[in-house]
Amino acid sequence: MSICKKCNTEFTPSKGLKHYCSLSCRNSRGPWSEAHKKIISKKLSGRKLSESCKKKLRGKNNPNWKGGISSPDVYVIKKCSYCNVEFKCYTGRKTCSRECQIKACTNRKYQNGSRKTYYYKSIVLESSWELEIAKLLDSKGINWIRPKPIKWYDNDKERLYYPDFYLDDYNLFLDPKNPYCMKLDSKKMNIIRKQINIVYGDIDLIKKTIENLLGVGP
Repeated sequence: MSICKKCNTEFTPSKGLKHYCSLSCRNSRGPWSEAHKKIISKKLSGRKLSESCKKKLRGKNNPNWKGGISSPDVYVIKKCSYCNVEFKCYTGRKTCSRECQIKACTNRKYQNGSRKTYYYKSIVLESSWELEIAKLLDSKGINWIRPKPIKWYDNDKERLYYPDFYLDDYNLFLDPKNPYCMKLDSKKMNIIRKQINIVYGDIDLIKKTIENLLGVGP
């Protein structure tokens, strides 16, 4: 057993955590003295990086890149992938700020293990199907929003369900899903359908629903 240098808690040392009980304690070791900051800066500025790391850190099209990590005058001008504002990029980041980074992603897990994000009218969409439905709704003049998550209970455990669209004029939720996800979510959706008015299925079903709405007044 060892004693954490940060919080004085006893812990069992492991690889990468020899002197601290957790990553939180290890990463909050400061505040550093100015002398120690200079030592760290000197070590980092002399570090040799592979070509792939250089491209990732500074951008492969940056003609000013000369190596090293702590070069404050080396940057490229990029457009934020979320808000399209130009910003000085010193690393390989895609957004201009932490706020935009948070807005451009979620902490949700995906059943197929992958996701491609689309930006439509400053709204984050999480699949090509969602993008197609959003454009179709706009072309038909149907108002829609990205709804807040809906609470549901699984064996008394509170969970959240994220429908993709809500049509306020029709009090209707839309959620396009592929057959694989529909099968996995069958139990959840049996519960959700009792709580809200929702059309849940493949994109053809969602499109047909939208077309049928045009013949029915709000």
